[in-house]
Amino acid sequence: MTKDEILNLFNSGEKNWNDWRLSRTNYIDFSGIDFSNRDFSNYNLSYLVFKKTNFNFSNLSCTNISNSIIIESNFVSCNFRHSALNGSRIESCNLNSSDLSDCNLDCSYLIYSTFNCAILCNSSFLRSVFLENSINDAFLGNSRFGNTSLMRLDMSVTNGLDEIQFTGQCNIDFHTLQKSKFSKTFLFKSGLPQNYINYLPDFIEPEGIRLFPCFLSHSSKDKVFARKLYDALSAKGVLVWFDEKSLKPGDHLETSISKGISMYDKAILICSENSLNSWWVNRELDRVLDKEHFYYKSSIEKKHILIPVKIDQYIHTWENSRKSDIEKYVIGDFINWNETGQFNKAVDLLIEALNVDRIVENPITYL
Repeated sequence: MTKDEILNLFNSGEKNWNDWRLSRTNYIDFSGIDFSNRDFSNYNLSYLVFKKTNFNFSNLSCTNISNSIIIESNFVSCNFRHSALNGSRIESCNLNSSDLSDCNLDCSYLIYSTFNCAILCNSSFLRSVFLENSINDAFLGNSRFGNTSLMRLDMSVTNGLDEIQFTGQCNIDFHTLQKSKFSKTFLFKSGLPQNYINYLPDFIEPEGIRLFPCFLSHSSKDKVFARKLYDALSAKGVLVWFDEKSLKPGDHLETSISKGISMYDKAILICSENSLNSWWVNRELDRVLDKEHFYYKSSIEKKHILIPVKIDQYIHTWENSRKSDIEKYVIGDFINWNETGQFNKAVDLLIEALNVDRIVENPITYL
């Protein structure tokens, strides 16, 4: 059949076209044709080539458009609801304000296209590729991602990201991470390890100084002060590993604390009679000193990890071989921590201490 005969058959209605197309999977080229303001619901549009084709304001609901090649075409304000576009290549197309809800876009290639203000909710994008698309003010709530690639995107004003259902890890490039400012919920659900999430702001916020993540070592008998310090540091934007907040039911206590010490740049040791006589706190101190010793040996520039603070004077009368390891540092003074002014001043000085000697030479962590 000639192209004109095929086009006439296509225009004769859904049933005639679908019956003829049922046994034919060869690609048919419908490039350069104006199909705007038409009703193509329930059409079989699979294995077609649309280049510079116009479908603006058309109804494409419940349509099979799988494995098609769609390039430089317009689909402004189209209705794709409940359609199958799986395996299709959609390149340099305009789908602004279109409704692609409840669609199957698995294994599709969505590249260099615009989806501004489009509705993409409840659709499936498993093993699909998003590359350099514009998705401003689009809605992705309850869509499904799994082994989905997000490349060179700015999703900072895309809606419904935290409502996406993830069935597997996704591939997200640095550009997209930097531009999109994803929430921690999105990043965690997408498969990014928690320690990467913790450190990510270092790489995507070029201006200003971030406060270094720190491990808070304390005795359970000093929990009231430890909780107050944790809240104050968190309010200032410091990421703090605090057992009360960081451990979940079922976590192995010693293993989790060991990971906390390994992953975090600084360790705040709350010095008190309770903590310095606690075998558990002394065990944590040994781990911190071992980590610091490692950096001393492996770096030309010495890096300090331990930041001691005191809530009583016991450190000065403590009889222990570790005393010299602590007193070689300036010890933060929180003795008057119940006085708001004194406490806030001490917190500000502590935050200054968290802004020096950042570990940068490939430390042994869980990154």
